[in-house]
Amino acid sequence: ALARNENLGVKLHFVENAIYDRGGSRKNVLEAEAVTNLIFEHFSANSKKTLGVVTFSIAQMEAIEEAIERRLDKNPDFENFFKEDRLEGFFVKNLENVQGDERDVMIFSVGYGRDFKNRILMNFGPLNKPGGERRLNVAVTRAREKLILVTSIRASDLKLSDSSPKGVLALYQYLEYAERGPKAMGADHLQINAFDSRIEKVVASEIEDMGYHVNPQVGFSGYKIDIGVIDPKDPDGFILGVECDGNTYRSSYSARDRDRLREQILNQLGWTIHRIWSPSWVLRKESELKRLRETIQKRFENNSGTSKISDINKLKESTSCFSEKVEVKKIKFSGIEKIGIPYKIHLLEASYEPTVIIRTSNYPYSLIKKNAFHFDCNRNLQSRLLEELVDNEGPIHFDYAAKRLALLWNVRRSGPKIISAVTEALDLLLDDEKIIFKENFLWPKKPIDIVVRVPVPDNPLTKRKPEHIPSEEIEKAIKLVVQYAIGISPESLVIEISKIFGFNSKTEKIKMIITRIYREMLSSGTICCKKNVVTLSNASDQEKYSDNLSNNHFTSWK
Repeated sequence: ALARNENLGVKLHFVENAIYDRGGSRKNVLEAEAVTNLIFEHFSANSKKTLGVVTFSIAQMEAIEEAIERRLDKNPDFENFFKEDRLEGFFVKNLENVQGDERDVMIFSVGYGRDFKNRILMNFGPLNKPGGERRLNVAVTRAREKLILVTSIRASDLKLSDSSPKGVLALYQYLEYAERGPKAMGADHLQINAFDSRIEKVVASEIEDMGYHVNPQVGFSGYKIDIGVIDPKDPDGFILGVECDGNTYRSSYSARDRDRLREQILNQLGWTIHRIWSPSWVLRKESELKRLRETIQKRFENNSGTSKISDINKLKESTSCFSEKVEVKKIKFSGIEKIGIPYKIHLLEASYEPTVIIRTSNYPYSLIKKNAFHFDCNRNLQSRLLEELVDNEGPIHFDYAAKRLALLWNVRRSGPKIISAVTEALDLLLDDEKIIFKENFLWPKKPIDIVVRVPVPDNPLTKRKPEHIPSEEIEKAIKLVVQYAIGISPESLVIEISKIFGFNSKTEKIKMIITRIYREMLSSGTICCKKNVVTLSNASDQEKYSDNLSNNHFTSWK
């Protein structure tokens, strides 16, 4: 077994002498029968655990469904386990339509294998297509506790080359690890490295002063935990993983890596991760140290007698199949590239006469003057330009929109006359219900998806004032950071949101705006804060929201 606990992790079930009917039904009947055996064994011995099956192809999915029907004909007492109306009921799905379906135990049927001529062709359906490695990633993360890999081929059967699709490479890596365990990763994958940041050294030193031994940077190249606290009763295991916001944090991958791997897989496999944020450590070192000490002691006490936490090899078991092969956006948390899209300036073109004739009170005399922005003759044009601007850059603040229009007339400052003229242009649009105006922001008439727009270097027009950023956009940024960071403190959250929109941590106005929106999100139940860690909320958190507001999470910097 690859895991200390037989009910956790990845298990290999190899099917001897199975044939993949490549030119005919495209089914692997013997493998389908093996999967069916595992299904009925599961429900016989462990009926409370939910179960699902994922296949590489529709043909193999049908083969398994047919095998189940044949078995049910002989064993009608099992019918109840296969009812579709059961909560988190049993399912058989192919790789391309399993998305949000999670079960306690998942059986993964490869299906592909040797044909009647004993050949293995390097064609694995969806894995050969672009994004195949992501499909595999989705499939292998559907299991909450245990995944059984059923296959009639081994990693050594796959003939790889430099041009092999990434999905096939990921399959090779997964098969190899399922078969050989940690040895498959090679000695170079598990290393003891130097600390990446000063805070890691300081924290590790404090842990050693408590009487525990630590390993820095435990793991393999695609994913490492900053500090592993070694189990005093088992030098090959760890009772706790400690992560600091050092270099590893800044180089971590985005949603699927950070959220799926750290939050879901590590916890599922027994890992407890204790996070330390630099601002909290600096401002409240004693309380942070106390919290760390209590966590380690609790883990040590709970771990006594049985090994409930996996060693670093178990971590590799949960991530090896997609450690470096999955293409996901990096979240650096050190610049605007981490979240959001560049603010795209829409190019407006105003065609107006450079001079206008102004009638005087002394009719029939008139004057020729240089065309000025506030002249009434420009209002319809300005109204059309404003609508175009809102349709392309909305939601946009009224003052910022006025500035953009004024620039077309080479006016650099939006004085009272400019504001009055833009207000009149806006009134024309509102009368015709062409745009929406709320809380000083102009919105397109048609529904839009809120996106986080970040400033572009060397383009000052893309750097909006704090008050010119819609609350909805800041709220979206908060959700993304909370999701990606997995447990960020309120102080760090404000700093990161400020950086996203191009401000440093000392800009008080943006901090005040973010704080207001943060509190509104706490009040509405969108997010919650527990033990100084901000997370996205779910339905079970409703009763906690009022408690969140009673605590001032920003006293350390406000």
